[in-house]
Amino acid sequence: MAKKDEKSPEAEEGTKKKKKYEEVNPDHMKLVNAIMKQHKDTFSDILPSGLCVLSCYGYNKAKWLGRCRGIRPPYDALIPDVTYLIEVNEDRINGLGYYEDPDKKALKMLLYHELRHIPNGGTDPESKQYKKIAKHDLLEFSDCLRLAGVQGPIDWACAAPEDLPDILTVDDLYEQD
Repeated sequence: MAKKDEKSPEAEEGTKKKKKYEEVNPDHMKLVNAIMKQHKDTFSDILPSGLCVLSCYGYNKAKWLGRCRGIRPPYDALIPDVTYLIEVNEDRINGLGYYEDPDKKALKMLLYHELRHIPNGGTDPESKQYKKIAKHDLLEFSDCLRLAGVQGPIDWACAAPEDLPDILTVDDLYEQD
């Protein structure tokens, strides 16, 4: 029998922090490639070969759903072929029901939004924009939504997946060059 001041293994298990980890997500990368193909006018200067999409776990208290980062020293030595990382906070998007929608419309919009952080020429080593991040705010994100056919603001925490536009067709997703 455990003393009062000692915690049982079950009690300790409940108080342990979730371990944070990331892993490459090829399914998300397929979506990114399809989005770039479907919206080639917007993303014509971005080379898909310089992108990597990570699924991040254990970040359930973080405020971000997704983020984009240009890879700079010393990390560029570890992953030399990657210019930009797009990170998806899987704990947060699962909590918002992103995967309950079989068409993954909200996930596609999130990835589209993160791609908009990569400036034209961002994957070109000769460009002044190389590995830089284009900043934008909610107004600019609203413009992204309008491009996708959404009228009015969306409360992402409460939006039903069926209310979101699908910015890709099934054919776009599976037509990989």
